[in-house]
Amino acid sequence: MSLLSSTRTMAVGTVASRATGFLRTAVFAAVLGVQGVSVAFNVANTAPNIVYDLLLGGVLTSIVVPLLVRAAKDDDGGEAYTQRLLSLTLVVLGAASVLLVLLAPQLVNLYASDKVSAADRDLAVVFARFFLPQVLFYGAGAVMGAYLNTRGRYSPPMWAPVLNNVVVIVTGLLFLLVPGPAKLASDTITTTQIFVLGIGVTLGIVAQTVALLPSLHAVGFRFRFRLDLRARLDRGMRLTVSVLVPAAIAYVVLGRAVATVVFAHGETTVAQAQFIGVLLAVFAVGLVPFSAYQLQLRAFYALQDTRTPTLINLSVNVTLIAADVVLYATLPNDLKVVGLAAGQTLSFLVGLAVCSAVLARRVPRDPRARVARTAVRCLVATLPAAAVAAVAATTCDRLLGTGLVGAVATLFVGGGVLGVGYTVTARRLRIPEFDEVAGPVLRRLARSR
Repeated sequence: MSLLSSTRTMAVGTVASRATGFLRTAVFAAVLGVQGVSVAFNVANTAPNIVYDLLLGGVLTSIVVPLLVRAAKDDDGGEAYTQRLLSLTLVVLGAASVLLVLLAPQLVNLYASDKVSAADRDLAVVFARFFLPQVLFYGAGAVMGAYLNTRGRYSPPMWAPVLNNVVVIVTGLLFLLVPGPAKLASDTITTTQIFVLGIGVTLGIVAQTVALLPSLHAVGFRFRFRLDLRARLDRGMRLTVSVLVPAAIAYVVLGRAVATVVFAHGETTVAQAQFIGVLLAVFAVGLVPFSAYQLQLRAFYALQDTRTPTLINLSVNVTLIAADVVLYATLPNDLKVVGLAAGQTLSFLVGLAVCSAVLARRVPRDPRARVARTAVRCLVATLPAAAVAAVAATTCDRLLGTGLVGAVATLFVGGGVLGVGYTVTARRLRIPEFDEVAGPVLRRLARSR
């Protein structure tokens, strides 16, 4: 599979995952609101992710791929080694999941703030006991996904989260059909409703992992891996930048309208949805540095260097903690959450800067100049259209209001202006990365007329 074909597959899978993820979040925001049960649910649902990332996420990501590449040199192509690695993961994480379930109250107490009520905290513990076993499936999925990547199978790991989102969306819709109290709260939610949410959300992670099994079986545990990332790292980064620069600016300009359309339903008000849109805009600023930083980390893994990414990740986490502590302590209450998002974006910028500086000494051809040039050209192509889109969005707000109707109009008009404007300007500037990514789509649209 060529780099371009792989990039397209990963991009489409990522877009589908993000789209269904938005729908998933919108469904649960409408069903649970943003307070009470939603607080308990989010605390519990975040717990397995935090535990996995803190204890094993970085280890599996930085070590598994180099080990599988090295095992491919064995007589059996690494099949026996992979079986042992996956078996060890299941045993260790299976035991860890049991322990985590037993320690659910302590974990919730560590993560929940002092402002969480006793009823919300008790419900979070119940949900956590459903969700914490997900750590087992996260780990198993990471190993299987890494193995498939070493065989050039990028589609299954990219599309598996879509299945997870679909299962969780169905769970949210099923929750609406279950009889319950007139006013949903942590102390009124029924046992049946708890079981529907707890089992359904965990089944989504199970489905995400199980979905990799057919592809794993198809490759037969026989490795075929090519270590040629050095000659193609800059190209991959440039393709990523050509997509994410306009996407980030689109979120900044249209983030509040997007959030209103997606979230302003049921228990979530327009004002609450628009605040989510502000957070989306702040997070969007970090899209480009985050993606470039993550892509560069993979270059170190391909070079079988796990020590350097660990140290870089440490610097990123230190920056994140320091920035968030300062911003949270100094900003007013209504901006503290925005400050936390800004701190995360700052940490990604630090990670990209450090990673680029270190990688420049390891890769013969320093990709930074070409990537920076592509980023600047894409920014130049986007800003004029973004300015017009911002004016169009403001006009729609004034004429139609900031509710759902105005938000839909804003997305239709502003999004159209931004998309068409970027396309026309990028083609006039002859940005090759844009043509490489969007060219096939534009040609198909032209043939369909």
